[in-house]
Amino acid sequence: MANASLDELLDKYDDKTSQRAEEIKAQVSEEDQFIQDFVQARDEVIEPALDKFKSQLEGRGHQAYIIKDDPGWDSVKSLPVEPSITLKIELKKAQDPRDPNYGFRDVPSFGFRVNRRTKKIWSHESTIGQGHGGHAGSRGEYTLKEITPQLVESEALGFLKNLLKEHGV
Repeated sequence: MANASLDELLDKYDDKTSQRAEEIKAQVSEEDQFIQDFVQARDEVIEPALDKFKSQLEGRGHQAYIIKDDPGWDSVKSLPVEPSITLKIELKKAQDPRDPNYGFRDVPSFGFRVNRRTKKIWSHESTIGQGHGGHAGSRGEYTLKEITPQLVESEALGFLKNLLKEHGV
């Protein structure tokens, strides 16, 4: 009798464990699909829009860089690397021998990042740079369907307006 009761309890536990394992597998599959869909949107929608913005900046003598991170694993931090795309801008400045060169990490930036858990895309900006204050933080949160060339252009322009405010413009 005790064995039958024990078997019944363990069967229920095994069923619950199997159910949870299937739920986790489905959630991971959904997250992986979201990541793949973002990478496609990044490469087909966001990057071309940022590239146009970058070209226009460079046409006016400023320097701009586009950096993409692909999904992966950071073995040092033991964390996943989420895909992203970032535009870094170095505004040309009047020559001042007292003004040191930018370090690359000090270059203001704007980009899009993934939150795989919420399946949202965050736009993020940092106007912090050498020789002026600034801020860093989220500009907005979007679904994949909301990511359009117009949205990317609008967000990048809003970032540039905020950056120029830091320069007194």
